[in-house]
Amino acid sequence: MLRYEPGFSLDLLVDLAIPIGEYDSDQSLNIGQNRWYGRVGMPVILQIGEWVPGRRTTLEILPSVWFFGDNTDYSGGKTLETDPSFQLDAHLTRDLTEHFWGSIDGVYYTGGKASVDGVSGSSLSNLGVGLTLGYQINDNLNLTFGYKSTVNDSAADDLKMDVFMVSLVYGWHPLVEGMKRLQGEK
Repeated sequence: MLRYEPGFSLDLLVDLAIPIGEYDSDQSLNIGQNRWYGRVGMPVILQIGEWVPGRRTTLEILPSVWFFGDNTDYSGGKTLETDPSFQLDAHLTRDLTEHFWGSIDGVYYTGGKASVDGVSGSSLSNLGVGLTLGYQINDNLNLTFGYKSTVNDSAADDLKMDVFMVSLVYGWHPLVEGMKRLQGEK
């Protein structure tokens, strides 16, 4: 395992959001969406060059399709329906040090036309770019900061998006924990 050199990886991603929590159709802003939704994707990771901490470079591509259930209590009892949408994410990631990394990000959305009680809106067709910086605090804890913005949003009905993201992720894996024990760490 210590000599492992990744090259190409193809995985399966499945997300599902269930409609739990509070929802009030009389309020224009809700944390919940009062509907099921999720995605299926196939992340592709290509290792570029050596797999050495502090010098790794990867190209990550994630094509995915989002599916949406209906919200039958949307804005005072109306029905919100949304067509499936396609999303393509891409990240060129480079280790800047052994614990600090950065990436240049791109995203493309298409589809996802929504309708309320049969009155249809527009489908998405948007392109966004961004930057992400991450710091590995320890083997189990990672902190990331990111910014993403749409670049083809000049028309009045285009999706305009500026996203700031901060995430703190704690993770573990029996393999990592086993390696710590083998190396005599506590």
